[in-house]
Parts: sequence; structure tokens; C-alpha cells
Amino acid sequence: MFNKIAERDSSMTKRFRLGLFFAVSFLGAMLGSAPSEAVWRGVTSGTSNDLTAVHFVDANTGWAVGASGTILKTTDGGVTWTAQTSGVSTNIQDVKFSGASSSTGIAVGSSGLILRTTDAVTWQSMNNAGDTNSLFGLSWSVSTGVVWAVGQSGTVRKSIDSGSGWSDANPNGDIPAAQNLRSIFFVNSTTGIVVGDGGTLYRTVNGGNSWVNISTGATQNLKDVFFVDSSTGFIVGDSGITRKTTDAGITWTAHGSTSTNFTSLHYVSATTGWVVGQNGIIIKSTDSGLTYQQETSTFSSNLADIYFPNTTLGIAVGASGTILRNNFSSAASTGTFTATEVQGSLMPINNLFDPSLGESTTLRYYFKKDGQVTLRIYTMQGRLIKTLLNEVKAAGIYEDVFWDGKNGDGETVAAGIYLVHMEAPNFSFSQKIAVVR
Repeated sequence: MFNKIAERDSSMTKRFRLGLFFAVSFLGAMLGSAPSEAVWRGVTSGTSNDLTAVHFVDANTGWAVGASGTILKTTDGGVTWTAQTSGVSTNIQDVKFSGASSSTGIAVGSSGLILRTTDAVTWQSMNNAGDTNSLFGLSWSVSTGVVWAVGQSGTVRKSIDSGSGWSDANPNGDIPAAQNLRSIFFVNSTTGIVVGDGGTLYRTVNGGNSWVNISTGATQNLKDVFFVDSSTGFIVGDSGITRKTTDAGITWTAHGSTSTNFTSLHYVSATTGWVVGQNGIIIKSTDSGLTYQQETSTFSSNLADIYFPNTTLGIAVGASGTILRNNFSSAASTGTFTATEVQGSLMPINNLFDPSLGESTTLRYYFKKDGQVTLRIYTMQGRLIKTLLNEVKAAGIYEDVFWDGKNGDGETVAAGIYLVHMEAPNFSFSQKIAVVR
């Protein structure tokens, strides 16, 4: 994986580097660095703000939201993203668009924030009747115009006019104010599930007029709930909690747990789905949640949400502006996706180097289409260290860029693992580099 150590190094340095080689190799294995069809790659988001939610209305058009009023939109299946003006600096926690309209959407967030768009471009703040409890989750029912929001202190709100007006959907206080609610999902116009902190799960069969407490056997914080049909649903949460229901949320079956905190899930069928969480984990099940396999990602930022607009294209978002896209691209605007031929490659010739010895790494890169090419160094947490290349180049193979271990201010970075990320026409990829001392 790494080139041989330079002959001038001392034996002690050689032993240190060899140990680091195995440590980095082990880290790569844990993060799923071996190439496979299910590769998740970072794309440029244009922001360093934490992203908390993502939602698509079709195979091409989607939104991501996050801290400090961040709203991003894509029209090419998540390859590129542009910022939209939210008009607020409040943290946005979730975004959803009506299943009956690709232009009507709601975003919610801290301090009772509710934003609404009816043209998929401009967003307006809606009067929330003075409610300042933070809102964390949204759900549209199959009924046109009906949307629910949940949040802090047992808050459940409902709109019957596509988010223009809102009312209390926990009128009897069935859900105690002590419970913070994190996610909501309505399987039809009357039956819905909310989950939250401390294993909280409540169910309604009358559109939120009343709620019944349902036991899942979990005491950990529950972060997300998702249904694939009117009967089959899943929940995930802290400490790797996963649960499944086949009776519309009346009973729940445990599917194991780990020490990893899960934050979001999305199923494309009753058998196939994905879960994301802390440290960039992305796992996939093809047996309805009984077992999961970890998928390859080059990022370790905490992930907050995942969404699949169809069965093959997935987008995950998370800390420090992270947006990951799996290794598929659009074959046409029909919504069908197929694996494409390799459009480029990136390979540090020396993945392991010591700047104090005057060493550096040379980047060998290749791309098939003329256009803008960028090479940037990031920390494993997604913080930009230095831009090495940002210019228009002709297609071909190059070895004209190197990194000497210094940041944009000319200071030598600390020892550790870094990411070099390449963006080129129809190509986006990252590789790890180890800096040692």
C-alpha cells in the first residue's frame, strides 16, 4: 500500500513507520477502504456548516439543510450543489417536500423555526404561534397538504394546508413534555409513529388526536423511524439500536445493537436498506435488517441523514458540510441509474511521508474529460487544509502536483491521517495520506 521507506531513515524510524503502516492499514479496513461497487465518495458541498438532513423529490432534484440556516439544492442527482437563501441564521434540522408537489417543501429547526417554499427556490418563515420549542423531524402523509413536525418537550405540530398554518397535534398531552421527539413517520393519513430520547415511541391511529405509548424494549435515544409500506417499518438509535415492525408499529423486534450511534436510515424495499451514524459509518442490509454489511467510504465525519431517491442512488450528509454519494451516476433523466466506466483516478505515489525530512508526496491523477480540476487536502473531520490545484486542464494523466505537508499558511501540519480529494468532470474521489514525524 505504501512505498518503501527511504534508505536514509534510521532503523528506529523504519520500525515506527512500519508500525504506522499497519495501523493505517487497519484503520482503512475498519472504514471499508477496499474498492467495491458500493463506494461512497465525497462531493463538494460549498459549505463547512454541519448538514443535518437531505431529501429528494426525484432522481435529480434534492435539498440538504443544516447549521446557520444552510439550504443547498442539487439538480443533477447530488453531483453538484448550490446554496439557496433561507433568510435565517437558525440551525435547520430537517427538510421534506410534498409527495404531491416537487415545489412545495417545509424545513424546520431550532427555536420553533418553520420555513416554507412553494416554488422550490424562495423560502419564507411561517408564523408558529409563538412556539419556541426546537423542531427536529418532519413527515408528509399520503394525503395532499398534510404535514407533521416533532421536536423538543413533546412537541407535535400539524398542518393541513401544506405548511401554511399549524396547530397542536398533541392536544391531550399524551406525549409528556419531558420527552424530546427526534423523528416522525406517517404511513397513511391517520397512522403515524414518533420516536425520541430514552427509547420514546408513540403511535397514533387518528391523525394525532391521541397517542399511545409503545414499548420497544430500548432505553437508548431513538433517532429515526422509516416505513417502506403501511406495515413494515424500522427504527435506529444510539448504541446501534435497530428495531423492526411488521404490524404498523404495534410491536417491535430487536435486531441487535453495537457501540456505534446510528442517526438515520432509508429502505428502498422491505428487504434492502441503509443505516448511517457516527464516524462516517454506512451499513447496508439485504435481509430486512437481520444482518448488515459495512460499505466503503473515504470520510469519517459523523453522518446525520441518508436518502435514496431510487434503488441505486444514495446521498448521505453530515458534519462540516460532508456530502457523500454512492458510486453510481445518472444514465439519463429517466430516473434509471447504472454503474459507469471509470472517469478518472487519483493515487498518491507516496502515501506515507515525513515533512521534517524534506519528504513530500506526489499525486498521480487521471481524468477523461477536459475541464476544471481541483485537488485539496482535508483533515479526516472534513476541514480544508490546503488547495493544491484549481484550474482548467486537458484530459490526461498527470504527476505535476505534490504536497509537502504544509497548510495554506505554510505551516507544517501535525502528524496524522489526511485526505486528498479530487474533483474533475464526471469524477470525484478521495484517498488517505499519512504524515509522520
